[in-house]
Amino acid sequence: EQSNVYFSQVNQFLSWITTYRNNTYVASIVNLAPADSECTNNPSFTGTRYISATNYFGGQIIDICSEDWTAGVQDASTQIEPYEYWDLSHTPLDQNFIFVFVDGQIYTDWYYEPSENRVYFDILPTGNSLVEITYNY
Repeated sequence: EQSNVYFSQVNQFLSWITTYRNNTYVASIVNLAPADSECTNNPSFTGTRYISATNYFGGQIIDICSEDWTAGVQDASTQIEPYEYWDLSHTPLDQNFIFVFVDGQIYTDWYYEPSENRVYFDILPTGNSLVEITYNY
């Protein structure tokens, strides 16, 4: 955070990382601003550049002073784990009329489990795919 050798500005880091990866997830365990932190009173210790980069990618920010990082680390890891199933928010009227699309194309490698109201993937869609599930409820 305090280094100015490689990335003195957040946009330099963002530009660099996006040239190497099409998709990036950033999570930060940092000192928060004194008003939000459990232990930091000095604003110069705040991980502002890490926080800015994490916010840019929609990542998880965790207070380094927090006693328990479990929830934040778990939230961060869900961004990198493939989805083996998807819970439906409503119960379909007819399970024969559930349709799954991956990147706009009909996808057939899945099944619906009514007792869990969940769509399971037989073959996981490739990373970074847009998955859409449609049904009437």
